[in-house]
Amino acid sequence: SRAKLVSILDEYGPHLRINQTVSSGGLFLVEVCRAKRVTEHVILKCVEELVKRGALVNAKSQETVNSSQTALCVAAARGLSRVVEYLLLVGADPNIRSSGRFQLHSNRRATAKGEDVTPLEFARIMRDAELMIDPGRRFGNLKRCIKRLEEHERKTKDSG
Repeated sequence: SRAKLVSILDEYGPHLRINQTVSSGGLFLVEVCRAKRVTEHVILKCVEELVKRGALVNAKSQETVNSSQTALCVAAARGLSRVVEYLLLVGADPNIRSSGRFQLHSNRRATAKGEDVTPLEFARIMRDAELMIDPGRRFGNLKRCIKRLEEHERKTKDSG
């Protein structure tokens, strides 16, 4: 929960390396976006708290040679549309490329893999993989992430 995160940050804050990868290769911000069995609302509140305390939104995790992701990529692949919206608002770069593998929502034993892809491309990979397994399901959260990232891309091109 956000309260537990705040408690940890308040107690250990000066000693935590909030923007450095830990021995597992993860970063606080990326790992919060990766959290399972937690509502998007709680993830969003934790992401906001980490950003408020200086977490760099464009920092990449470095779990393995084949797995390196930003918080935006993880949020997009997981269909966390409100988190995607917030990260874009605070300056997350949707052009930073990531690689990795994510478990599908429709079949926990299946995964989708992206190599050197943007968050938008990873969200599309996830949507397509989900639709192959369960074509009747809507996957609205993934579609909202894709739409938001596409809108951001259009606005960036129009203003540039």
